[in-house]
Amino acid sequence: MPKKTILLAVLFMLVTALVACGGSEPTPTTVPTQVPPTATATLPAIEQPIATFCDDVDPSFFQMNTMGLPYAWQANCVSASPYDASQPPGPKGLPDHVQINMGTVDPAGRSPLTPVIYIIPAAEYQQMWDAAGDSYVSDTMTKIKDLIAAQPTSLAPSGIPVLPVEEIMGQNDLAVQGSYVNLGNTEGYRFVGRFSQDANPVTNQGLRYIYQGFAGENQEYFVAFFYPVTTPYLPNSAGDVTPEEMSRFNNDPQAYLAERATYLNSLDPGDWDPMLTLLDQVLASVEYTGGTTEVVPTIEPPTPEPQVPNGTVTAPLGVNLRSGPGTSFPVIGGLDYQVTFAITGRSADGLWWVTPIQGAPNNQGWVSASFVQASNTASVPIVPAPPPPIPTATPTAMPTPEPQIAFWADRATIGQGECTTLRWRVEEVQAIWVYPAGADYTRFPATGIGSRLECPQVTTTYEMRVLRQDGSTEFRQVIINVTPGNPLANTSWVVSSLYVNQLPVLGSSMTLFFSGTNTVSGNTACNTFNGPYSVTGTALAIGPLSTTKLVCADDINGQEQAYLSALQSATRFELSGSQLILFDATGQEVARFFRTG
Repeated sequence: MPKKTILLAVLFMLVTALVACGGSEPTPTTVPTQVPPTATATLPAIEQPIATFCDDVDPSFFQMNTMGLPYAWQANCVSASPYDASQPPGPKGLPDHVQINMGTVDPAGRSPLTPVIYIIPAAEYQQMWDAAGDSYVSDTMTKIKDLIAAQPTSLAPSGIPVLPVEEIMGQNDLAVQGSYVNLGNTEGYRFVGRFSQDANPVTNQGLRYIYQGFAGENQEYFVAFFYPVTTPYLPNSAGDVTPEEMSRFNNDPQAYLAERATYLNSLDPGDWDPMLTLLDQVLASVEYTGGTTEVVPTIEPPTPEPQVPNGTVTAPLGVNLRSGPGTSFPVIGGLDYQVTFAITGRSADGLWWVTPIQGAPNNQGWVSASFVQASNTASVPIVPAPPPPIPTATPTAMPTPEPQIAFWADRATIGQGECTTLRWRVEEVQAIWVYPAGADYTRFPATGIGSRLECPQVTTTYEMRVLRQDGSTEFRQVIINVTPGNPLANTSWVVSSLYVNQLPVLGSSMTLFFSGTNTVSGNTACNTFNGPYSVTGTALAIGPLSTTKLVCADDINGQEQAYLSALQSATRFELSGSQLILFDATGQEVARFFRTG
């Protein structure tokens, strides 16, 4: 009986009870004057048998809170797929691992880009690829660990190390919103990114939340989470990209991607659907509540000599060897079905046989007679039972410990566009939630020790709700003060009107771009311009502006002068959805724009 799950052990005990109730007891006999010598089995060293990850993990014991995400989910233990480098685009291969599949809950029917969480035994993953002479997985895991150890507050805009390769469909040419995250049950980094085989404009198509990290006391499990995300500030597909943006992409793809990365990094985590912090919380909620298989060593006794008292195991599941005659004695090994072993004695009640086991207590093991077909046992002696095991002492009731509750932030004051980390440590309570004050707290469950990256755009109060063991509720609050920043930084605009009713000349386009370094640039539909700008709250100053000196058509020239004058007369701005409105010192509207990036 090489191994039994706890369930099998329970079933075995049930069968034991049923058979014992109906089985006959061996008839006691007198002690013989001489017992033929018998061979002695040796108790093997108790070693774990070679078992796969899926043998030891029951996926039904995984729990997860999807926080309202619109997908059903299921945890599956997926058998190993061997290393294979024969198919494009490149090598693949995974050991036994867990997939938490969302939407399509059968991993065999999963299509690319559908949500999935991987939990992969890291050592087995590396060994599979190393054995094939391919160090890619080992090298990439080293890069991932090094990046996590640095605990970065931002990541490079491309080229982030990602595993498993089954999720990689090209080069990682875009990575934004990147940061180190410690979710309590796993530590790693997350970002929004895509993989492309060729350069393409940046759209919502193919963008995913990507998490890479490790779990376990010794980082023995690699954890990856992939979930598609979108933002209203990007076109949905290449067909929705404006001609102006396509022109910028075609003229200089690398500069275009750099500008897009800067812009997307300026967004708030709440500007994504789903919110990035919500996906962090989904991953933080994953919990495994099961155990691994219970293993006992299998005894392989030598074949008894002819005419020697012996027994053959009749239980299909095998039978336990114990250190004494009773289920209160510990199991020291097991005998498989139909194994024959020597019998050298019996218990006083005739319900247990004794067999020689070298290395066991008293060098003997005890086997229930109910699961054995015995032969030549008429003269076996009665063997005194060893002292019964000392029962486990009943633990003394202890007073209920007082809960420990702490809630704080790394930085309580940040600039607009910056982030801070909320942290908490809570012990001896029933449940915890951490959420923006006024929000539905049930959407924000938390673990006892954890942290969360938050990037509020305005001063925000965060609340921790704690359900104590006695059913009472406690609250803690942290206020994150946000100093006003520059909402115009790294934004692009196109003129929709000047001085309220002056529309652009048919076929012309006037643009405006605010950099993050307080310079402004754009196109008048004929010449380009640039110069400084400053923002204080909603106050705005632009200029003086420098322009190129191309000769323009009369109507374009008049429009250009009006546009440049409007920009340099602006003293205040207003953001209204996707529109920017500039006002002069008298409060009159001088220009109106639509946002393009």
